[in-house]
Amino acid sequence: FAARRDRFIKMGGEMISLPQLEAVLRQNLVEEEAQGGPVLAVDAVAEGGQTLLVLYTTLPVTCAQANAVLHAEGFSGLHMLRRVCHLESLPLLGSGKIDYRRLSARE
Repeated sequence: FAARRDRFIKMGGEMISLPQLEAVLRQNLVEEEAQGGPVLAVDAVAEGGQTLLVLYTTLPVTCAQANAVLHAEGFSGLHMLRRVCHLESLPLLGSGKIDYRRLSARE
């Protein structure tokens, strides 16, 4: 599995599953995924010596709305998003999965 992206990050001594955050947000924010592909993704971005959680989405959602969903589902402050980046579409691999390398390169 050379060059495979790690979908877990360690923040504040706690392991955070990015797919778990995506699943909770998808379950609570996406009414119907019949739009022809994924509509949100969470990734970790290094900025100023810190690791920030960023939501990339095609949905009209704010950072406060997304964090309210995560808080209501019982996630701690470490799991809160620091930024939302709105895109017309998420970059995809040939398999139809999200291309996280191209996604984080947009920052």
